[in-house]
Amino acid sequence: MTDKVNQSPGVDTPSQDFGDHWDSILTDIETTATRYDNDGWKSLALHPGHITPLAGKPDNLWGFDVLLPDDEFATLENTIADVTITDYELFSTEASGGVFLMSVMRAESETVAIIFPLYYRLGDDSISALKTHTAKTGSVRTYLRRLENDRRIEFQYDKPGLFFPSQL
Repeated sequence: MTDKVNQSPGVDTPSQDFGDHWDSILTDIETTATRYDNDGWKSLALHPGHITPLAGKPDNLWGFDVLLPDDEFATLENTIADVTITDYELFSTEASGGVFLMSVMRAESETVAIIFPLYYRLGDDSISALKTHTAKTGSVRTYLRRLENDRRIEFQYDKPGLFFPSQL
């Protein structure tokens, strides 16, 4: 069964020019969660608000800062407490001057899938720096957190090229 935590009203989402594409990726996330559920997995579909590319600032973090509503973050913490993420899938599309991604973090043994979107603007200086950094390190990270920013959950991706279309 998919855990569908209510989206908090007023949570920042991508700007108006990203609206249709953002709505599409959120629909894709729910569809993917349902597919996993139908295959006997337990899925958790997350609905972040603000997503920020990180290029070494703050705290020498490189990747994507993903702000979650408090209730979703609590559900995520509980979900990952007893599982080991062993694999991931990453899907991307480019539209309206941005890149939209769907991340599926998988705990194969426990049949748990954590699904969330990411996005960024093409031409963003942080993305250029992040792409250069990931070429050197061979990985990208996502940092999922709540507004209070007192805790975060980090996921690592060892195929960073999936994040960046060839046009960058």
